[in-house]
Parts: sequence; structure tokens; C-alpha cells
Amino acid sequence: KCVHCAKCMTELNKACWRAFALALPKKGNTMYKGMDRYKGFGLRQEFVEHYLQNPTGCWGEKVLGNLQYESLRTWLRDAQVIDPSSKSNQPTELTDIISALSIYNPLSWAIMWVNLAQTSPLVRWYLFEVPAGEALDRNELIGFIDDQDCPAERTKSNAIITITDTLNSSL
Repeated sequence: KCVHCAKCMTELNKACWRAFALALPKKGNTMYKGMDRYKGFGLRQEFVEHYLQNPTGCWGEKVLGNLQYESLRTWLRDAQVIDPSSKSNQPTELTDIISALSIYNPLSWAIMWVNLAQTSPLVRWYLFEVPAGEALDRNELIGFIDDQDCPAERTKSNAIITITDTLNSSL
């Protein structure tokens, strides 16, 4: 229903998805709470491939470890591939779209990354806090996590392992 008036960019009302997507988070905001909810596992291509082979039944197959399934479930909810409000891991229509495109198609990953940029605390942190175009090591990345957003060093380390695993596994 957007008419491209750009009023959403200047008015206080942030009801438009475009305005929401472009709004910068504030320091200390709860936006980054939950950066560690992926159990140290990134969104790996092989995990998504396993899910796409049997979207409703993969959860009981025991191909992945329990923490890997929990991580995959969280990533797919954040990517809107499974319904975030469903307790039963209900696939959304994105499951069919990504299946039809193939997990090897960059468009599948682009769709998931766009959704993650809006819903994942870890991805949002990375996009808003890490300078683009710089090669950074793990300790430098950890240094970008504000203590107010994430005080525990182990949590910071796990978040960095998770985001780098996701970046390496989804390209």
C-alpha cells in the first residue's frame, strides 16, 4: 500500500515497513538483547538444506544435535521461514519459495538476509555497529559489542562465533 510519498521517513510515526527497516537502533536499546540465542551456531547452508528436505518432519530426525536444531529453529523464525508465532514450527510460504529457488540460489539467501536484518538482534547489531569494508579479527569484533547491550564476555564471544559462522556458511 506504499505510495512512495516518503512521509514515513520524516514523521514520527514508524508504521511503514520502510521506515522501520531504516530506523537506527539506539545504544542500550533492547534491540540487541538476545544476540546469543543461536546457541553458537550460524545459519548454515547444510542446516537449511536439511530443513527444506522435510520442513515439518526434520525436527525429529536426529540428523543434527539438539542445540543445532534449536539454533536452526531460531534462525528460521527470525528469517520468517517458519512462523515466529507458531509453537509447532509451522512453515511459511517462504519455505516453498526457497525450496523452489533452491538453497544454492543466492536469491534464497537474499530473502532470508533481508528478513534477518529486520528481526535478528545479532544481524542488526552487525549491520549497525560493525564498520563496512574492514577486515576485523574476533577480538576486534567483540570490541564493537557494547557492555550495556551484552555484558558477559562469553556471550560476546559466542555471538561473534555465530555471526561469522553464518556469514561463512551462507555465501
